[in-house]
Amino acid sequence: MARTKQTARKATGGLAPRVTLQLDHNNGSSEQMVEMEVCEPFEHNNFCIICQDGFVLFLCNDCLRVMCKECMEIPSGHMATVIEDDVVFKCLCCHIAGQKNGTNYSPYQGFYRNGEALFQPFLPVRATLETLLVSQISSASVLFLHLVVIGYDATGGPFHLVHQFLTPYFPFGGFEYHEVHFDVSNESKVEKYQASANKLLKSLLAKGTWTRVVIAMTNHTNNDLGDLYLGYEGKTKEYVAARVDEFFGIILPPWQVLIDHATESYLWLLCCGSIIDNAETFSHLQVSILQ
Repeated sequence: MARTKQTARKATGGLAPRVTLQLDHNNGSSEQMVEMEVCEPFEHNNFCIICQDGFVLFLCNDCLRVMCKECMEIPSGHMATVIEDDVVFKCLCCHIAGQKNGTNYSPYQGFYRNGEALFQPFLPVRATLETLLVSQISSASVLFLHLVVIGYDATGGPFHLVHQFLTPYFPFGGFEYHEVHFDVSNESKVEKYQASANKLLKSLLAKGTWTRVVIAMTNHTNNDLGDLYLGYEGKTKEYVAARVDEFFGIILPPWQVLIDHATESYLWLLCCGSIIDNAETFSHLQVSILQ
């Protein structure tokens, strides 16, 4: 006979019943009181804004961007000149941004001494600028935290793919991805989730300040109410859900210290559209995020 095997069925959302958890509102991490020194990022980027690569990099004096030697045609015999202490460098983005309202056009010259351009009539650039003028290829520290409801197979999901894509841009570290599976359908499970979160949080805080914190939440929603799934009810494989504000009141507090001390923080919601379609649920979502 043909060989067979039995596996757990993938969850695909549906109509999980709503439950209300009677929990202590002070259910966040004790680590929230940790003092952290937060500094604005000040180091220049590690990759050329033009080719997103490069080896010999020139640091812009007006911003944190850099451009590489390979993207500019520096005249032969002038490399020693452009690295002298009294020479300043302006990247292509800053040059274009200085030409406001389509006026005061001037050729890109790159290197200056005492306000005078070193190269006339212009400094050739070998490639096309394909980013926004405000873009940077920043290597400031980034934390990716992926919260996934139990039973959800997030393999190959967009959040993990973004992490894989960005990893090469952090050759010196400072970019981490952590995946946390949660089941918070009752009080004892909430305590277990908090303990697990606190353990991970301690290791993250020991590494210093995370400049950018990106939290993604992969979950299902109730098709009618837009409630977010908490996990399994008891020992069964049947999901239960909660109102959006109650859900985030459980899931996010353990990570609040990371959010509060980051220069930038983001929340990705990878879930079904009913969380937006239901007007009341969408209102609860907005309030929860602002809190």
